[in-house]
Amino acid sequence: MSLYKKHIFICTNQRAAGARICCGEERGSALVLAFKKLIKDRG
Repeated sequence: MSLYKKHIFICTNQRAAGARICCGEERGSALVLAFKKLIKDRG
């Protein structure tokens, strides 16, 4: 049996300047920070 009930994958990819926008730059990095804060607040 797995230690975790669910896994959440969030894109944090980043591309070179001038390349098309990547999910990590668009919203992924902010979403990771939000999840980290939520987890920290819940202990």
